[in-house]
Amino acid sequence: MSEETFEILDGVRRAKSYELLGKPAIPAEIIDDEGNIVGRREVPIDSLRVPTKSRIDISTQKAWERFIKTFNQVKAGSPTPPILITPGSQGQKLRDIQLDPTGED
Repeated sequence: MSEETFEILDGVRRAKSYELLGKPAIPAEIIDDEGNIVGRREVPIDSLRVPTKSRIDISTQKAWERFIKTFNQVKAGSPTPPILITPGSQGQKLRDIQLDPTGED
C-alpha cells in the first residue's frame, strides 16, 4: 500500500515552519481538479510535496521577514490559514526544500 501524498498549492512557508518546529501534521484544505474545496483535515508533513519551487528564498530582508513572521506565528501557536493542497506526488518532499540565504538557484 502506497502512502497518500499531496502537492502544496499555497502555503509552503507555513508547511516548512511546521516541519522545522517538529510538528507532525498541518491543517490543510484539499482542492480538487476544478478548484473546489473537497475537504479539510490535518495532513502529515511527510506526505507533502512541493511542485513549484526547489527552495525558499530568504536572501533579502523582505523575504527573511516574511518567512520569520510565519515561523514565529506557528511557533507561538497563533492561528494561520490552512495550506491548500491537491492529491499528487509531483515535486520534492517538503523536508528537501531548503531555506536559501543566497538567492541563487
